[in-house]
Amino acid sequence: METIPQVDESGGPLDPLQIVQEQYESSLRALVPTSRNRLAKHLTGCTGMAHKDALDVVDKYCDEKNLPVPAYLSREFTVGWLKVLAIGWVVGAILVLWYGKTLHQQKITPYGLWCIGTLMMGLAVLFWIKSFEVEANNAKADAKGTEGKRLV
Repeated sequence: METIPQVDESGGPLDPLQIVQEQYESSLRALVPTSRNRLAKHLTGCTGMAHKDALDVVDKYCDEKNLPVPAYLSREFTVGWLKVLAIGWVVGAILVLWYGKTLHQQKITPYGLWCIGTLMMGLAVLFWIKSFEVEANNAKADAKGTEGKRLV
């Protein structure tokens, strides 16, 4: 399949960075997740350059622009994992505290286990509260109409 090189308004060929930018923006508008590899394949198809060179161009573009993670992708995973961690820590804390209770019934003083269980419960509460903070920040971002958060 032969591709037709893209041209700009003056009739000259588009800059490869401009092709990558247009493809990225069109996938962002369509809410379609894209990757560097997909952008490089599109660039290879449009310009006919080698895939390795296209990956270098895409990497340069992504590093220069510090592209954001689309909000609809980052929000799906952040809040859920914090709550899963919180539930996991609660289950672990309950098991540790229960084991401490059984040791106490056997006339063994499990103060260390009770301290560990209490700390685990505190971590669970911290993760749960952080999930609410993330939800609040996401709601603020939606109200402002931002596109997403920056990659770290």
